[in-house]
Amino acid sequence: MADKKPYAGPVVIGAGLPRTGTNSMMVALEKLLDGKCYHMKTVFKSSGSEDTEFWGRLIRRNANDKVVQ
Repeated sequence: MADKKPYAGPVVIGAGLPRTGTNSMMVALEKLLDGKCYHMKTVFKSSGSEDTEFWGRLIRRNANDKVVQ
């Protein structure tokens, strides 16, 4: 199987409150863009994961902190 090239097309950020179709939007974008989409539910389902750590650092950082990497 050939390696896929990194996606060079548009990046879409669909932000919404719970129960507003964010999961349906994720499924639609995965089909349209032929790739995986990130949904915040991933953070809640995987406590202690790299995603959880990233979002925790982002929330805790101060305005004077360097960009979270």
